[in-house]
Amino acid sequence: MLRPEFTSDLANKLMDGAWINLISAHGQGRRRTLADLRRHLPASLPVVLIDLKLHAEQLPVLLSRQSAITGPMLLVIHNFHLLQSPDLIGQLQELKKIHGLSLLVTSEVKCDHFPLDTEDLMLPPLQRTEIANELQRRGIVADSALIEQIIRADMPCSELEMIMAP
Repeated sequence: MLRPEFTSDLANKLMDGAWINLISAHGQGRRRTLADLRRHLPASLPVVLIDLKLHAEQLPVLLSRQSAITGPMLLVIHNFHLLQSPDLIGQLQELKKIHGLSLLVTSEVKCDHFPLDTEDLMLPPLQRTEIANELQRRGIVADSALIEQIIRADMPCSELEMIMAP
């Protein structure tokens, strides 16, 4: 787990029914946070993930079946900043009426031009200890020069993944 405390807090908020916009620039670890988040959520909680970069057509299909959506459930929309349809935003906002439905959208920027009722939450920067722990879990010597290289990278999570790739 890359950001264990942050991810645990995020999971707790979502299990309490929060609607959150997780914001960070590209390469900072939004996708990794989503993967780690699943470990903190109960296995019985249905999670629907739609990545607008890969499967934008899935969101209108899901929203057209709103009557079939029931809680408890977590809806995750990755790359939310790519959404350009005010109609879909309105339909998405209607889901707030469903008891037990939590929403997590991830964005590269704060989406002020969309009236979606979410709490903006910035993904915190990686800490040296988090990087060292991740490298050690993967059997890589976590010397200070390597950790500094990752910290200083424009896209530290992408840099970390490249270093850990076989």
